[in-house]
Amino acid sequence: MWDTVSNLSDHMGNVGFVIIGVFIGCWIISAVNYRWKKYDGLTFS
Repeated sequence: MWDTVSNLSDHMGNVGFVIIGVFIGCWIISAVNYRWKKYDGLTFS
């Protein structure tokens, strides 16, 4: 376990890039899904 923690601390910059990449990927998927499902055309009564 501590080897994993040590390895992560050695590569903390890369972990940040991965987190940002996952965030951007999820944002793009949600934007495409929003357009594809046409949620902007929904009306509420």
